[in-house]
Amino acid sequence: MVQLQTIYNCGQGVNVDKANHAIGIIIGIFQVAAVGVASIMLVVIAIKYMSSSPSEKAEIKKHAVVYIVGAVMAYGSAGVIQILKAFVSDTGL
Repeated sequence: MVQLQTIYNCGQGVNVDKANHAIGIIIGIFQVAAVGVASIMLVVIAIKYMSSSPSEKAEIKKHAVVYIVGAVMAYGSAGVIQILKAFVSDTGL
């Protein structure tokens, strides 16, 4: 029976290392972009909320819930991707 490690080692290690490095860079860019956009979005909403009148604050609160859920999802997805990246690099896949 052929073992998985034998199949994995049949390929050229240089190409696998280059692919892993490229994927790591792409994941890093995604993480920075997701967290950056979420942070900027929350700052803009906070500024709008602080500078608005009391009647406008109620309207901003309604829309802010959607933005906050999106920001939490962006932060969460960046964290999950970091965990997956660490898992894949530890297993050598």
